Amino acid sequence: LPQLDGRGLSRRLQEIDPGLKVLLISGHTDELLNLQELDVRNLRLLSKPFSPSRLVQEVRSFLDHG
Repeated sequence: LPQLDGRGLSRRLQEIDPGLKVLLISGHTDELLNLQELDVRNLRLLSKPFSPSRLVQEVRSFLDHG
C-alpha cells in the first residue's frame, strides 16, 4: 500500500468493524505504536524477529483471549 501503512489500514478497517482484531508485525516497534493505543484499539504488536511457532502462539492467544 504505497500511501497507507499497516497502522493506517488497521484504523480504517476498525472504523468499519470496531471489533476487528489486528495483529501488527514490525521490526520498528519503537516508532509504530505506544502501549496504550494497543490496549484501546484491539491491536497487538509482534516484534521481528520471531519464530514460526511464536507467530502461531500469538495468533492463537489473540483469537482466544483478545
